[in-house]
Amino acid sequence: CGHLTEAERLFSKLKRMDIITYGVMMNGYNLHHQPLKCIGLLKQMQQEKIELNEHFATLLVKACAQIGLIVTCQRILKEIPPNFYNNPRIASGLIDMWVSSF
Repeated sequence: CGHLTEAERLFSKLKRMDIITYGVMMNGYNLHHQPLKCIGLLKQMQQEKIELNEHFATLLVKACAQIGLIVTCQRILKEIPPNFYNNPRIASGLIDMWVSSF
């Protein structure tokens, strides 16, 4: 509902995160123009062995488009399996990301 601080507080109190809670927080960070926080959740997901899927890849690409830093974009792209690039949302997000980087 637009209360990112409250969402972060609730998220931090969760004893067990899952794919849905991570997706909601990542999307919230993107909506509130905090892409670095979105990307930061990727490390947490990896530590908890939550596998990257096409939905998360789309959120990460959107975060990269907001950042516009080529080095960060390239680092994130290494995390996305190449077969995800066939997804139209990811492909269009990648175009947006590369345009924003220049």
